Amino acid sequence: MRRRIIPLLVILLTMLSMASPGFAERLPIKFYTSADGLGSSFVDFMMRDSRGFMWFCTRDGLSRFDGARFVTYRVGDKNSPPGIVSISETSDGSYWIGTTGGYYRFRAEALSRPASESGPLQVLNAEYIDDGQGWSFQDREGKIWYIGNDLYLEHDKNGKAGYERKNLNLPEDPNRPLTIFQGRPGPDGSFWINTNYGLVRRLPDGRLVLMEYGTDVRLGLATLTVEKSGRVWVAWGQDIFVVVPQPIESLPAFSQILRTPLAATSNVVIQPDQKITLSNQPGEVTRLSKPSIGIANIRSNTTSDGHVWITSNAELLEFDGDSFHSYGAAQGLPTGMGEIGEDAAGNLWIGGRSLIRLNRAGLISYREEDGLSSSAMFAINEATDGSLYFANGDFAISRLEGKHFQTSLPNVAPRSRALWTSRYAFLSSANEWWILTTHGVYRFAANNLQTPLAVYDSEHGLAANEALQIFEDSHGDIWLSQQPSRGENFGLYRLRRGETEFHRFTSAEHFPSGKAAASFAEDRNGNLWFGFYEGGLVRFANNQFTEYAPQDGLPSGLITDLLVDHLGRLWLTSAIGGVSRVDDPGAAQPLFVPLNTDNGLASNNTRTITEDRAGNIYVGSVRGVDQILSDLTHIKHYSTNDGLAGDFVVDSHCDRHGNVWFATTTGLSRLAPPAGENDAAPAIFLGGLRIAGEKQPIAELGDP
Repeated sequence: MRRRIIPLLVILLTMLSMASPGFAERLPIKFYTSADGLGSSFVDFMMRDSRGFMWFCTRDGLSRFDGARFVTYRVGDKNSPPGIVSISETSDGSYWIGTTGGYYRFRAEALSRPASESGPLQVLNAEYIDDGQGWSFQDREGKIWYIGNDLYLEHDKNGKAGYERKNLNLPEDPNRPLTIFQGRPGPDGSFWINTNYGLVRRLPDGRLVLMEYGTDVRLGLATLTVEKSGRVWVAWGQDIFVVVPQPIESLPAFSQILRTPLAATSNVVIQPDQKITLSNQPGEVTRLSKPSIGIANIRSNTTSDGHVWITSNAELLEFDGDSFHSYGAAQGLPTGMGEIGEDAAGNLWIGGRSLIRLNRAGLISYREEDGLSSSAMFAINEATDGSLYFANGDFAISRLEGKHFQTSLPNVAPRSRALWTSRYAFLSSANEWWILTTHGVYRFAANNLQTPLAVYDSEHGLAANEALQIFEDSHGDIWLSQQPSRGENFGLYRLRRGETEFHRFTSAEHFPSGKAAASFAEDRNGNLWFGFYEGGLVRFANNQFTEYAPQDGLPSGLITDLLVDHLGRLWLTSAIGGVSRVDDPGAAQPLFVPLNTDNGLASNNTRTITEDRAGNIYVGSVRGVDQILSDLTHIKHYSTNDGLAGDFVVDSHCDRHGNVWFATTTGLSRLAPPAGENDAAPAIFLGGLRIAGEKQPIAELGDP
């Protein structure tokens, strides 16, 4: 719903002690367990393959996620240990799988085997190689390497995989046997290896640079990731370093191994949401510190947008290039977080003692823990300085202040309540709050919610006490609707700017009797539109009302919201017939174009509508939010799975920063629309084939 934005306010409200002591916005997170088809909730490693599948190495099988469902495989025979520890893919279509019972190769074109061989799980038609538990990678020349207790070069002999040992030949320490933690390729052809001797850089010609940093940490307390720029993040417990490598051509001459200490040239203390500067100068090393990081475990990864992510048990850190952002239990994250991965849609997956998916394009939600009086939301208002106000609970008004809400209660009659569908709080351009109740309409100065400027009720200018909706037009006139228990007292009122008394419209002015305006809008021509609770719509032009009904093409039922978009089109939502659009609101006979479940909406019971800065339309319904792209060619649905606080949406608003807000009956949600949608068609693979009812063998991962 688009509202008139009010001037800069000085809101000195009587504050309640409801402000959250910290930022607790809920992230759009979904948990997955074995009930969803996952092998086990304990995930040791994950990978996205070239086909877009996500693979999860669990304590009870290898699970593949295709975007909709999991398929879990047993690797090896029915007596093989079930634990999976690693997986990697090479360009020849091979998948290299480390298990607690050995190392395997699976080819994407291999046919599936029946599940009966391994109980309820499908058996991956994989080739056993040896008893190793390492990890494979492919260099720029196409060679396949294996990292285990040393470095090995893969070779095929008679179709069977084998390995030739290529010793790293690192200087031995008799008191510290070599342990290799991880390996990651770099953009210059180098391969980086994290060891308990330090950080190893294997150059394309096979020479090694050892940045020495001896450590006794165990496997779970070491991590390594490489940015697209080539900058390397490496950690052993709480010792976290960011290394800017020297260009290969600038390294000093050496034959086999160049040894140098891993010494910090600068130190940075991680303080969430504070800008920091990491060096980009070749050869420099920044040491990062944060007391809560690296005590129990630590993992890291880099996503496609260049952000670096670090998990450490109960904390998730995101580095966006300028600052770190910290997330934890207050945002809905679990303890025991470990491995990090990214799927083709940009979602962040986090393994460890549980598996979660963080929808980075999803919605952030807020509830009482964030300072709201109640999760039951009713209305959204914005000031021209960007201040946002949310009506919630029993007439509470909550202002978003940085990382929490400050909530105030206006002084209204104790037994007052709001009518069903009423967006009961409105902030006018005169810096005045209007509060709509069953005991009258309260008008307050913006800086004083305790002493009303006026109260309008059956004894003061209105036919009844019960107020339904309110609106301000471009002239500053206030429009008010009532829906009392007696139909003859239904009415539409206008208070002209500068006047003190409301004017009630009657049937003599051709206003339909027995109807209460539930929604309002003003088009580009200055005409006003009113949608009714009882169904129907009127246009007020040249001081005349013109009524439209379903026989004119209007959808049936309560007209819940109206919007005039940036192109001047009129949109309306209804509780029965979905959405309707009028491309020319100034036409003598407007043409109503329907949009409903037949066209892809989630529900025909639609409740609110707004537009973002890109021209996309958002329809809130009783089943979540539908985004209609600006070219009207595609509808994307958001639900509670995407972080929406509730599926019954009652109000919506796009703020000055482009964030789209949704008020629901069970919380408040914010969506930051992505800058652009990825419209690339996904690859399609044939996952099953029957001929004359008979199942035919196809590749386990599908045939293109």
